[in-house]
Amino acid sequence: MVLTGIVAVTVGLPLASAFATGAIDIPHNDDWAYSRIALDLAESGELRLVGWNQMSLIGHLVWALPFLALFGESLQVLHVAQAVAAAAGIVLSYLVVRRFLRTSLALVATAPLAVFPGYALLSTTYMTDTTAFAAQLACLWLGLIAVDRARFADPLLVGSIGVGLFA
Repeated sequence: MVLTGIVAVTVGLPLASAFATGAIDIPHNDDWAYSRIALDLAESGELRLVGWNQMSLIGHLVWALPFLALFGESLQVLHVAQAVAAAAGIVLSYLVVRRFLRTSLALVATAPLAVFPGYALLSTTYMTDTTAFAAQLACLWLGLIAVDRARFADPLLVGSIGVGLFA
């Protein structure tokens, strides 16, 4: 319940604010190039790379394209996809820490991430940061579970490696 509140405040509030002010329709930071590439790919099916950020874009596109296919090709959809990744990052942060600490301490350990203003800012922009962060934590979480199981070629270990490559 507390974790849901943390996610609602740290991701939901910036997202609601972005919709209320119209900022959801405006690229910010350096996401203009990322969003242009993703929207061009969704619209035309061709990958046309723009700018300096070409190397880190593939995993980012893997995350965004299903959202664009399901909800339409718009900057708003990309920003909402990032908010989902940001929420996943907070939840996965908690899950990783929870494996080592009791619930109350895991929530306290997750709180600095949740209250950091930069995280709220990045949760509504189509930058690679929140997607990569969430994927890295998913990789770690799956890997921790797989190590606990101590089985060779555990599907979760394979999944952890796959998510790690995506990250």
